[in-house]
Amino acid sequence: MDMGKNCNSYRALIRDFICSPYFKDKPIYGKPMEYWSSGNIYSESEKALSQDKEWQRYTTQINNSPSNLRRLFISKEYLVLQHYVQVPNVKYTSQKALLWCVKTEDYCRSRGYTNFQANTDSILLCLDDRWKQANIEEVYVDELFLTQQQQQQQQANKRVVQQLMSYSDAGGKVFPRFKAVYYVPQLGTQLLEAIKKMDKGELPYKAFVGMKVIQKQTPQWGRFSLRPSDYIFDRKGGKLDQYAQQIIEVEKAKLQEAKKIALQQKFTEQEKEQEKGKLEEIFETLDEKFIKEILFEGFSTEQKAEVIQEFTAQGKKKYGSLLELKEG
Repeated sequence: MDMGKNCNSYRALIRDFICSPYFKDKPIYGKPMEYWSSGNIYSESEKALSQDKEWQRYTTQINNSPSNLRRLFISKEYLVLQHYVQVPNVKYTSQKALLWCVKTEDYCRSRGYTNFQANTDSILLCLDDRWKQANIEEVYVDELFLTQQQQQQQQANKRVVQQLMSYSDAGGKVFPRFKAVYYVPQLGTQLLEAIKKMDKGELPYKAFVGMKVIQKQTPQWGRFSLRPSDYIFDRKGGKLDQYAQQIIEVEKAKLQEAKKIALQQKFTEQEKEQEKGKLEEIFETLDEKFIKEILFEGFSTEQKAEVIQEFTAQGKKKYGSLLELKEG
């Protein structure tokens, strides 16, 4: 990578990349007119945007949103992002999978990033910088994730991943769909072939060799975070909203089916548990004194336990106590 005069962190580079594409050097996160009239302008850069009529006109027609980022792939050779729905004017590397891939060196040059310094804070902090990429599901990284100061970097990364997974608001987690960070050795050399596989419908985590899970959690399926008051792209009835509703509907149906199957299994197990075998039914007809003093005379503890092991839970408790067997 070309080393120039400016010092930048990888975190700044990734933050810049995930907000692509740009117009007039600004992300095309178009705002509804009500946003500007509400007075909720939080930064100097937003104040400048509120006065930039050219940017506003452009992003009214061609726009994107932080809510649209699905997956992120970070390697020394390539940077790849995946959107949920198509953003106008983006020349995707895979139109079908909506994957946009650029050479890391080319992207750095085009955006003026040079002379990188290894930073010990986590590059994943960019997901929670300024614009929250709230619906991101997975992040794939290579050795770039583990910089020269590996131990400090790994600890920082783990802390951030845990934070991303635990952030919550009144409605639940701020990153409700976030499920894993994967480490892929030599990710850059695998990415182009993996993109071809994903273009054919293969899931990303099946497209790589030697992949390891750095951190994993169960996401809040059936939830998708949109901010229609902040972004035109998130508006009700828009492409992203329609896609989100489809995802939510499918995921909720799957959750209901999973619950149904779990309840059926539980009911079947309970039925089986309550179903007495023939031997237990015979025992029910016998005198308890006869069972204890005559039927099991000469039996060892292990032999007694073996006889009643197929009994129902109630039967095991009753006859285990009668035969002075320890529970468990």
